[in-house]
Amino acid sequence: MALYEGIALIQEKQAVVLDLGTDYTKFGFTGEATPRCIIRSEFWCTSTKKFKRVYEYETPEELYDNLVNMLHLLYFRHVLVNPKERKVVVVESLLTPTLFRETLAKVLFTHYEVSGVIWADSPRMCALTLGTPITLIVSIGAREAEVAAVVHACPE
Repeated sequence: MALYEGIALIQEKQAVVLDLGTDYTKFGFTGEATPRCIIRSEFWCTSTKKFKRVYEYETPEELYDNLVNMLHLLYFRHVLVNPKERKVVVVESLLTPTLFRETLAKVLFTHYEVSGVIWADSPRMCALTLGTPITLIVSIGAREAEVAAVVHACPE
């Protein structure tokens, strides 16, 4: 369970923020300054008896299983919240493949039955924290680098 749920009965629970990277995954709640956990984007595969990365897949069905296992690890081992009770903010790269987005949406809505999902691109989310109208975002990841200019909350 989350450490602080709020005092008011009417207050809606904080949404979950999910950033699935190729090497590391960040998972936390809206309104908090830092993620609750930053872990490697891998899980223990029971069939192969070794760690498997989320982005290592051959078929869409294998990707579906990878995402189910990874989200189970995040929700029930690291953060300990019920996915049905919280909305999800997915922070993603502008270069994320469509198959990955669609499969993640399918996992969130059908398997975990979340109440809502919003997709946000990472350059815009980085610029949002700065509060400046014009920003140049340079994001260097494990497998790709991305440079984006954000002008009045619109990536160019």
